[in-house]
Amino acid sequence: RRVCKGWQEAHDSMVSSLKLSSPPPPYRLKTGFAGVNELDLSSFHGDHARLNSVLTYFSGLTSLNLDGLHTKLMDWTILPPTLTGLTYLSMAHTNVRDELATL
Repeated sequence: RRVCKGWQEAHDSMVSSLKLSSPPPPYRLKTGFAGVNELDLSSFHGDHARLNSVLTYFSGLTSLNLDGLHTKLMDWTILPPTLTGLTYLSMAHTNVRDELATL
């Protein structure tokens, strides 16, 4: 990834699965990772605003893992309305009530 900017952009555009433990700078999300369809935020550390900010860059997600999220969800409406393509959503071990955590 650190070879050159062109290689970094090419690499980031081919990534289909990503696991984030901390929110990257917004410019990193705006310029790359367009092909990500699986996002694992189970180790994510950050507040609700940062979580929502990260999710807005991944509108093409089909899989989202929030299992045991360190940033406890206040309610499941934190998910942006652009995530209409989700076919898998894990909210296990969060403080969201089970009846609200179903798709």
